[in-house]
Amino acid sequence: MPPTQLRFLQRSIAGACRAATPQRRDGASQPVVLQMEHVQWPKPDKRDQNLAGDLVPEEVDDFEAVEAGKSPGFEIEKAREVLAVTTTQEMLSSLTSKTHFLRLIIIMLIQIYLFRMKRWKLTTSRALGGKISSSLLDLKYLSYLDLSLNNFDGINIPKFLGSLESLTYLNLSFSLFAGVIPPHLWNLSRLQYLDLHSFSFSINFYNFSSQRLEVESLEWVNAFPSLKYLGMNFVNLEKVPNWFHAVNMLPSLQELHLVGCGLVSLPHSVSSINFTLLSALDLSYNHFNSFIPHWLSNVSGLSTIKLKSTLLRGTLPVGLGHLTNLRVLNLAGNNLIGRIPNSFANLCNLQALYMYSNNINGEITEFVNGLSQCSNSSSEDGNLSSLQALALSYNQLNGTIPKSIGKLSMLVSLDLTENSWEGVLTKAHFQNLTRLKSLRLSTNLNAKGTLVLDVTHEWVPPFQLESIFLSKVQIGPNFPAWLKIQNKLNFLVLDNAGISDTIPHGLWKSCPNVTYWSLSNNKLRGKVPYFQFHPLASYFDLCYNNLEGPVPLFHSNLRVINLGNNMFSGPIPKNISELLPKLSWLDLSSNSITGRIPYAIGMLKELNGLILGNNSLSGKLPHSMRHLSSLNVLSLPQNYLEGELPSFFRNYRNLKSLDLGGNKFSGKLPAWMGESSPYLLRCNPSMFRKLEK
Repeated sequence: MPPTQLRFLQRSIAGACRAATPQRRDGASQPVVLQMEHVQWPKPDKRDQNLAGDLVPEEVDDFEAVEAGKSPGFEIEKAREVLAVTTTQEMLSSLTSKTHFLRLIIIMLIQIYLFRMKRWKLTTSRALGGKISSSLLDLKYLSYLDLSLNNFDGINIPKFLGSLESLTYLNLSFSLFAGVIPPHLWNLSRLQYLDLHSFSFSINFYNFSSQRLEVESLEWVNAFPSLKYLGMNFVNLEKVPNWFHAVNMLPSLQELHLVGCGLVSLPHSVSSINFTLLSALDLSYNHFNSFIPHWLSNVSGLSTIKLKSTLLRGTLPVGLGHLTNLRVLNLAGNNLIGRIPNSFANLCNLQALYMYSNNINGEITEFVNGLSQCSNSSSEDGNLSSLQALALSYNQLNGTIPKSIGKLSMLVSLDLTENSWEGVLTKAHFQNLTRLKSLRLSTNLNAKGTLVLDVTHEWVPPFQLESIFLSKVQIGPNFPAWLKIQNKLNFLVLDNAGISDTIPHGLWKSCPNVTYWSLSNNKLRGKVPYFQFHPLASYFDLCYNNLEGPVPLFHSNLRVINLGNNMFSGPIPKNISELLPKLSWLDLSSNSITGRIPYAIGMLKELNGLILGNNSLSGKLPHSMRHLSSLNVLSLPQNYLEGELPSFFRNYRNLKSLDLGGNKFSGKLPAWMGESSPYLLRCNPSMFRKLEK
């Protein structure tokens, strides 16, 4: 939208609001609230439809209704076109009732309001940009302003926003503001909610993008005695060493979010805590390199603590187990050591515990036993923990997994992978886990014993899983019959599970929604039965088994296929590009595959890995391979391939590994191979004449 039209729109909104501001009995104007959440929309009449088409849905609850509409963003482009040609007089003349006023003003606010969509996508075609006009100051009674999820392309936050003194809610998050946050905001003494989340394009949380907000001091937040919510995720606070002292002066604060702010200091102890009402604290992705502070245990109202990836070290404080209101505790990705304190068994309200990727050791028996004895009067099942998600993967935990884990009947997700487990799992471990959707278990190389899943062939699990990851858990020798009734699965990994059976013919039909298959490192035998993959299936891994028969390349949208180290025989299908049009990785190494590399292999334009070594392939490389410009890995050793090296190899600009050894190639070894060599090059020079000059 041209700047003149945007300014016109803002003036029109301001004029409309002044004209229609309701009056109190004492003659004063009531505050204007410009928001769109939880609005009950009346059905549009003909006049509304003439004004803005079908922009107004019947109901909007935080914009989830957008998904049912014709397009995201309420067809913003259409609104722009309509509003750009509407005069102020026409808009004011349509304000014949409060209902019509609300409908019209909300449509106009599309230009300056956050679109809360369940599947948010920031695009320049749907996001606001440009300069924000100071005509907003005409909204003297504005109490709620939300400009989030827009694209202001690195402009500074306007200083005049500090003059909207009636504001109690200000949200500028995810809108690509940059520069120093103006201290003028401290004039907003009535603020209760402030979100300045600085959007970052960087994947690495420790690398800050140039378009980023920053502050040189946080003393101005002390001007907000009523502030309940402060969100400054990814705002650069590196120049604010005393950040904790500033936020500790907010007596009404209930939520504090300072994710990825470059903070390096976290006081271990403080003389007094002023934010005693704090219920949610998120300081993830900073680099404190310190211990978990003792004062956390004194904020008794905390329900959420997130300190993920903050370089925390030391042991888990016993005091955390006394925070009985705690519902979410995320300490993942740190350097914590020691055992889980017994006091953690008191966290009966805990719904999610994430402590993966640490160095926590010891057993979990007392912790799980304690949680299983929690009394939860709100539950139908009597004595329960509230725990729904437990993630303790990639630690040094050992011993057995207690049977009492089967009493945590609220569990939805259980992840205990890569620990030193041993012992036997029986149906008692799962007896009450009727809500379980994700099960992830595995042992690591330090495990002294073996973890075995011992259930009868007739066992019927109480759950319907969506994700199974069982690695280095002994399930075999028979293929698990209970898997056939898990018809909601979309992710299946049974690696190194000691299965020496055939693949059941009905497996693929009983698990039609699986998009990620991995049955590698077993002793599966026989032929792979024909099956039809889910359209979204992307990964298929049967490597390191004893499977035989023709190469099982079936029509699908698979991107990764690993069939290496089996006994498959026969040729690669000639129509491979039709069977697997989206293939990006193919490993058929160490089989008994014969014939030529098919011409159609060159039609796989997205292929970046081709591993065909240790087979009986023969003939020349097809000229169609010149089209494989995306190749990163080409491995063809120990075959009977012949002919001169094709010149199109030099077009493989992305190639990192090339292995041609153990073949019958002849001719000259091209000089360009040394000029643009990949990281790993293996061939048999004795089969070539001297370098081409």
